[in-house]
Amino acid sequence: MGDLTNILIAFVVLPILVVGGYVAWLAVAMRSRRADDGGFEYIYVDDDGTARELTDAQKQGVGAEFERGDSRLPYIKLRYESRDDLGRRRGFLKRRQLPAGVPIEGPG
Repeated sequence: MGDLTNILIAFVVLPILVVGGYVAWLAVAMRSRRADDGGFEYIYVDDDGTARELTDAQKQGVGAEFERGDSRLPYIKLRYESRDDLGRRRGFLKRRQLPAGVPIEGPG
């Protein structure tokens, strides 16, 4: 009976706890961090952490449809704190993911 209990814990209970923990973390990490101010859905974060509105050309690029694996696909960050492979903070970000204390400047 003890072996069956260990197998049950290893293959059923443990994966449920891991998946549940991941879902809980994701819910906290992806929560809205800023009130809806009616602006465009995305903003651009520069390397120094400042945020700005998108230019009209950038708005078209972010909203365009791209094939999977297309090198023109814009880098859209999941979180403000995310960095790219080179350690840079720059990238497009959903406006609601920008912390409330970070001001949004005009288009660059």
